Amino acid sequence: FKGSFSSDVPVTFLLGIGSLVDSFEAIGACPAGEELIVALKPKKSDASLSEFFLAIDRGSYDPTGAKVVDLGGNETSIKFLSPTFNIEVSR
Repeated sequence: FKGSFSSDVPVTFLLGIGSLVDSFEAIGACPAGEELIVALKPKKSDASLSEFFLAIDRGSYDPTGAKVVDLGGNETSIKFLSPTFNIEVSR
């Protein structure tokens, strides 16, 4: 999963080990059907990250997907199909 992105910033958030508030500033949002697409700007300069968009469910505010755009204009999008949140992972 981590190898799919050229920047570690979105990956740490999507894996649940980063902080959205600490790492990004919301610069805009627009409704898209049942989702809200939030445009995020990294608070710290990232040489490989141009844009990061987070899709959230308009009712539950759970994340439903994300899109990362690198400086070369390459886009990587993911969609969460049946997410389960806050479960304990056995070791």
